[in-house]
Amino acid sequence: KDDVIANVIYSPDYRYRFLVHGKFAVDKDGIATAAEAEYVRGRISSGGGQVVEGDRLRGDLDVVGMGVMPGKPLDLPPDADEGQFTSYFDQKRAYDTYNALFTDAQTARVPVLNWNRMQALTIEGR
Repeated sequence: KDDVIANVIYSPDYRYRFLVHGKFAVDKDGIATAAEAEYVRGRISSGGGQVVEGDRLRGDLDVVGMGVMPGKPLDLPPDADEGQFTSYFDQKRAYDTYNALFTDAQTARVPVLNWNRMQALTIEGR
């Protein structure tokens, strides 16, 4: 809060809007979870930023926080059952949404930060 130059979240004059997307791995166990994404949202809010909901780029965003990139799903076997189909399409949706959001943010020149970059640019990195 007191170091505006090195804090991407806090500004005394403006409340930055963040879209936080995906699952994050913040506790250094290498496993990305939705709970850790909630932790990131909480850190942004407690640091003075505003977290907006959704999985699409909005015109009023200042920063997109991206979690761990989902893996591209493997092709389904010819004898796939209903559970495999459901899992495949869930993985494909997550993969496609992540890539589309990242591409849209780059095209719109909205900064994209992963957890490591967010840490380096806030009090978390100290």
